Amino acid sequence: MADKRTSYDLRQSPFFRLRAKRKLAALLQLSLSQLSKFSTADYLYNEWDSKVGEGKIRRIESPRSELAKVQRRIAELLSRVTLPDFLYCPAKGRSYVTNAKQHSDGKQVLCLDVASYFPSTPSRRVFWFFNHVMECSPDVAAILTSLASYKGHLPTGSSLSPLMSFYAHWDMWQDIGALVREAGCKITVYMDDITISGTQVPEKLIWVIKKRIYRNGLRYHKQKRFSGEHPREVTGVILDQGRVKLPHRQHKKIYGLRRDIRRAPGEVEREMLNRRLQGRIAQAQQVARANDQGAG
Repeated sequence: MADKRTSYDLRQSPFFRLRAKRKLAALLQLSLSQLSKFSTADYLYNEWDSKVGEGKIRRIESPRSELAKVQRRIAELLSRVTLPDFLYCPAKGRSYVTNAKQHSDGKQVLCLDVASYFPSTPSRRVFWFFNHVMECSPDVAAILTSLASYKGHLPTGSSLSPLMSFYAHWDMWQDIGALVREAGCKITVYMDDITISGTQVPEKLIWVIKKRIYRNGLRYHKQKRFSGEHPREVTGVILDQGRVKLPHRQHKKIYGLRRDIRRAPGEVEREMLNRRLQGRIAQAQQVARANDQGAG
């Protein structure tokens, strides 16, 4: 799917071969003193535990507003670099629905997740990207690494982490993409979800990919393989004979939210639940539109 926004090659990025802290500060719309302050900014985070499923808790590490603004600026600049066709998140104009539709005609579909993607991405990989791929000077790369990292890894609640996790493992994703294409298969990556499809997805290919993930200090889990059968689920969407559907559990959540809104004890709770309901409805509408628009 073509990305219609203006984009450019990585070597045309304003970060490429950036060697002066003064220029970095100007690029991030900061003074030098602000740049120094934010580059030692572990105290500018809030942390809490959030329930994400039955018995599952995720630690949220969220930057405070002033640091979040700087991180959004870095993400905005990095997002202008032309992204590979196989990356569906974060990529403007692409979604988990269009990601799934790429595999609607695959005879075999293999899904694999990267476990704890952000916490498992160390700050040294962020430094590697800015220093070796972007060819920034070591001091500039170190500042950018500090701005993007928290406690030695990518923070779970930062708007920069989704894109930074891809660039921090730039070499791994390029290698995996090439391996899949050489095998005559199709790959999409949606954050930490890898989906591969084709007439046949060789087990040897998957084993090589797993080794590449492991060599980068990451772990894989939740492997699912579909061979010819329908329906099959990819990035939370049901593929069934070329069409996409919401899983039954999502319909149940919409029903449950409507019920909870009626029972909400106060206006604050009702408004919070209504926002969640509107998000679920928007997802359902996105799935419906995808069937009319064809593959993204």
